[in-house]
Formats: sequence, structure tokens, C-alpha cells
Amino acid sequence: MPVNPIDLQVNLLQQTRVAQDQQVQQEQPVVQQSELAYESEEQSRVYQTQVHTTERSEGKKVEERGTGGRGEGRQRRERKRRERGEERIVAKDPDRGRIIDVVR
Repeated sequence: MPVNPIDLQVNLLQQTRVAQDQQVQQEQPVVQQSELAYESEEQSRVYQTQVHTTERSEGKKVEERGTGGRGEGRQRRERKRRERGEERIVAKDPDRGRIIDVVR
């Protein structure tokens, strides 16, 4: 395939543009990463300098629902059983007792 002088001239002009475009494409991830790192540092610096308050209403939600702690559900179930006249079933083995050891 013969190359005409005009084709060679056009190819040489396009070669510089293509080289510049490739250089920009290769450097783009590095530039983006550095920009993101700078923005992240800036956000963390601003976050550390600001005063953050917690809402007190979040702590009150648990207290409003009930004053009981652990075992409140069990007490409620026991009360319902007594109302219905049911007895509590206790697992007792005369040879082993009431404690169950779970071993892997």
C-alpha cells in the first residue's frame, strides 16, 4: 500500500493529538484519585472541627415503652399462665438435676 505525502502529513498531525489524548487518559485515574483523597481529607477535617450533638429523645424511647429490663417477657408469660391456671413445666431429672450443659 503506497503512502502519499499528504497522507503522511495528516498522519503526523493526528499522531500528536492521539498521543496527547492517550496521555490524558492514562493520567486521569491518578488525578481523580488525588482529588478524591483531597476531598476526603477536607470532609474529615470539617467533621472533626464541628460539634456533634445527640438527640435526647432517642434515649427516652426505651424508657417510655416500659421500665422493666431483662426477664420482663418471662414475667408476663408467667402471669398469663397463672391466669389460665397452667402450671410451669420444670425439666427435672433425678439423676442429673436441672442444669443442661451444651458441649460442642
